[in-house]
Amino acid sequence: MSTDGVHKVPPEPPLDLPHLPVMQATGKASTLAELVEKASDDKLEAIKERARNEKASREERGEGDPFSENQRSTPPKMETIKKGYKIEAMFSYTGLDGNPSLGWYNGVVSGVENINKCPVRIQWNKDCMGVKDAGFSMFKLVQGNWNPKRGKKGAWREYLS
Repeated sequence: MSTDGVHKVPPEPPLDLPHLPVMQATGKASTLAELVEKASDDKLEAIKERARNEKASREERGEGDPFSENQRSTPPKMETIKKGYKIEAMFSYTGLDGNPSLGWYNGVVSGVENINKCPVRIQWNKDCMGVKDAGFSMFKLVQGNWNPKRGKKGAWREYLS
């Protein structure tokens, strides 16, 4: 340290570190080395395949989806949600088998009624609507329903597609 109290960074480390040894180049990897490398690649691919299958089965059970992982971790401030904000909301509907199901519907905020109470008017995209569904609706943006890990009626998030 200098007399003025300022630390100076030395231009080189204070020790002599050993250098990497010079390795002789050989012609070809042995068959055994190639088999070990292939086995490692096969194991890695098997692990990746199991992970893809597990992810798909979790998504099938309603535990996350590709879009949920790309969302911000906290909901946006209500002041930032304005006309034109792309949104997805989860609704309950009766499936083809007659059982209740959950599904994401996407649309665009076409109006904000009262930012303090969080109801917004959403114009729904036609490609995700059923025959009897309304083209627009009022939807209350509850902060606790932002992008839940498990799907639930009233959930919402930004539409990223």
